[in-house]
Amino acid sequence: MSENTTTQSRPNIEEIKRKHALRSYSELCTRRRELGANHFVVAGLLPARSNGILVGDSGLGKSPLLYTLALCVAAGLPFMDLPTTRGDVLILDYENSGGDSEELLERIRQHLGLDAVPNNLTIWNANDCAPRFGTLGYEARNVIQEWASATESSVKLVIIDPLSGFNAGAEEKNRDATEMLLGLRRINRELGTTHVLSHHRRKPSREPNGNVNLADCSNMRAWFSEARGAGALINGFDERLGVDLPGNVTQLAEITGEIREEVALVLRGFGRVRGEIGPFYLARVYDEDGVAVGYRKLCSAELLFNREQQEALARLGNRFRTGEARTIYRHGDQATSNWLNKCVRLGLVRKVGRGQWEKVLNGGGNGER
Repeated sequence: MSENTTTQSRPNIEEIKRKHALRSYSELCTRRRELGANHFVVAGLLPARSNGILVGDSGLGKSPLLYTLALCVAAGLPFMDLPTTRGDVLILDYENSGGDSEELLERIRQHLGLDAVPNNLTIWNANDCAPRFGTLGYEARNVIQEWASATESSVKLVIIDPLSGFNAGAEEKNRDATEMLLGLRRINRELGTTHVLSHHRRKPSREPNGNVNLADCSNMRAWFSEARGAGALINGFDERLGVDLPGNVTQLAEITGEIREEVALVLRGFGRVRGEIGPFYLARVYDEDGVAVGYRKLCSAELLFNREQQEALARLGNRFRTGEARTIYRHGDQATSNWLNKCVRLGLVRKVGRGQWEKVLNGGGNGER
């Protein structure tokens, strides 16, 4: 066979790339721009076109937290002080009745200062769904696909509460969990959706010291390993978020008096590639009748729970460089980096350039408000 014949019979690489959506790095960057600039639904917390899971014990308040997320995205308001990209939202609620959903939304609406619940937020309740739900063509995935096909927004957030209602088999078998995630990714890809599913942990251990607290643990994977069901269920999600009671945080506050407000919940997790998310310390907000209406993110240098770090932050100016922070903190490069990143996750500091930082004034590193 001649060299010319071999060259002519070889498949064209550009045709192969188009056929299978193979991309060079520059083509990948171009494709990302084509898909839109909305890289996050919630900045630093929830990327667009991703699948996230919120894990926590029953009764902690996952549903109110997810309803708050839904309202914030639908209205384009910050969620826990994090910027959102306004978009359409669908809630698939397998637990709360229509009346419960109405009450939750009304309380949170008032807390957020909205005149009305936005019409681009749509609710589906399992106990008031179409009579043919569960039959061919009327399954949950059909609800998501048809809703996402009909909405024109570039951001399409779907909240599923809880996962066990959506796909009970995914709790039991790795294969079912993998198939469910592949199905969600297909909808991500084809229709541009972002999904967040709530999930429960196993019953608390009866063994002494058998329960790991999310706020205190050094290895979050150990905490997430206590989620109900198959291991592939947690490992397959892009964003893994957990909600837990504050644990030793409350004890520390009682001993030192460092926290002036009640820490009701801790939200913490990690994202694929991006690493650790949070911790966010949340306080419940009550109305004048003492009814809980929402959450508020606590932002204070006291949440560092380390007096040396608090004092070092207080001595820094409102704008500073990494070298200044290292000098004042009196630790090495890695320890200084860990401390600054901790401040960023707590909302006390933000990075404004290479080696350049500024305090978030309501975080109060040195008492500013």
